[in-house]
Amino acid sequence: MRIVDCGDADKKEEPEEEVIITRASASVLEVEEESEEEQEVLDVSEKVTSKVQEITPEESKERTELEALKSLIDKIKSDALEKHQKGLYDDAIFIYQKGLKEIQSKPLKSKTPDLLLLQTSLWNNIALCYKQLQNTDGELEFSSRVI
Repeated sequence: MRIVDCGDADKKEEPEEEVIITRASASVLEVEEESEEEQEVLDVSEKVTSKVQEITPEESKERTELEALKSLIDKIKSDALEKHQKGLYDDAIFIYQKGLKEIQSKPLKSKTPDLLLLQTSLWNNIALCYKQLQNTDGELEFSSRVI
């Protein structure tokens, strides 16, 4: 099979085979393939939508609480980062530990990966502050929690 550019119409070449695909028709084939991919995306979207509809009110409430907690932890991390950047490492540690207490105080049924990631991030930041303070014991304690 040979692809012939429509712009080559003035050339008098005979095709080697009976089937000739022009660039225009090749583009149509690509569009049809994309349509199949789009259909797969739609199928996945429908499955996700059906899963969303299966969420119980309790799960919805827990998700809302989790989002609020994530937002609070992001604010806490931002405040602590300001202290860290100013060299106020003890203050940053105090703020990060407030974030850890917030995570531990929430009676969420499931400890989601997002929540564990937030907690690990706080431990890591505390370890970094202890490193800056040259407090090896504190650095090792929180670094080991990360691991």
